[in-house]
Amino acid sequence: RPRAMARLLAAISLMLCCAYRASADEAPAVQASLRGSAEQAARQTAPRCSVGDAVLCPGTGTLCSGEQCCGGASLEDPTFPCPSAPAGWGQGFCAVQEKKVDCLTGDPTPPAGPPQSTAPLPRPGQHLLPTPPATGAGPTWGCGLLGGIPGISADGSATAETQYLIDGIKGSSTFNKTTYWDWNFRPKLGEKGVPEYLTKDILFMPNVWGVGPVGADMLVEAGQANFTDMMGGTSPATMANILLGMNEPDIYGSCMGNMFGSCTAPCDDEAVRSNDCPTAWIGGSSPAEANSRGQCNCWQHSEATGCGFWGVDGCKGAQPLPGLWDKTEEAEQCVDSVMDKWKQTAAAAYQKGYKYLSTPMVAVNVSYARNFIERACGCDASGNCACTDAS
Repeated sequence: RPRAMARLLAAISLMLCCAYRASADEAPAVQASLRGSAEQAARQTAPRCSVGDAVLCPGTGTLCSGEQCCGGASLEDPTFPCPSAPAGWGQGFCAVQEKKVDCLTGDPTPPAGPPQSTAPLPRPGQHLLPTPPATGAGPTWGCGLLGGIPGISADGSATAETQYLIDGIKGSSTFNKTTYWDWNFRPKLGEKGVPEYLTKDILFMPNVWGVGPVGADMLVEAGQANFTDMMGGTSPATMANILLGMNEPDIYGSCMGNMFGSCTAPCDDEAVRSNDCPTAWIGGSSPAEANSRGQCNCWQHSEATGCGFWGVDGCKGAQPLPGLWDKTEEAEQCVDSVMDKWKQTAAAAYQKGYKYLSTPMVAVNVSYARNFIERACGCDASGNCACTDAS
């Protein structure tokens, strides 16, 4: 789903921004350092690789895998085959058929021009990503997948095409695994009963969909592989050591299915008593309408887009989360309740070996996540925070 993918990309972008933030005046120097180091690295003896390995392009340091073309340092530079592309591949696909670096043989073809920097970077063709910066920043989680992935069997084996996709993505992560997310604690039967089978090359990222709290008994030990999924089987994936925060608390959202867009709130007691609470169906094929106040029964046969749709114990109002940071007495009481639940979840996550907790998975309002971090971690105006990990 485009909406679901957008949420995933937004979440990953947020985590990457939290992991490392360079100031504007640092950016040109960093870019020059990366470009120059990559060009210098192309002169070194390339490490050996196999066809299809996720490796670095010479000259830019971007990732490629097998039958892909690398771009030049500028838009005017011609494309050329990835260092791990099969021998002779490239004609009709890349502007230049000859590789600049061939990690299949370890032979480099040095590019012209002096290097702009001597800062160390992995050599082109190396299929181990650099370690995180020595500034204390966390890992790079990289790109990922969600939903039912075609071509993976219950035993975790993948077809050649699916494995090719996974291998191409996993190099974007510090862990050299493809991340996966499904709004839950373990793989499950997804939409329309499609099973979420995963492989050993996938890092599963659990998600606390609502406010919580979540007990330790609900979480799989961080770093554990071959854990029990929610389908009665065993998943060969590895459980990530990050627990993702509540889903879209910053908007009211909608009930999904045949009332999507029409139903924007759950039925209140008055609607239920007066039999004015139409039921939404997530698999309904015929569009239906909510009541005159935009309410519906979204709890029996459907689900909401995010937790901002629902009420919260300890908070006043039917949908308190989108207004959590309003400067009112009621909002402040709700913040205290939400933070208390979050601290219980954090304690459970720490008990199970999780090292990172993400901000709420916001839909549109990034300042919502900022406010959450500042309150949860005791951050001051200078950006210094009392807590830096899940402990």
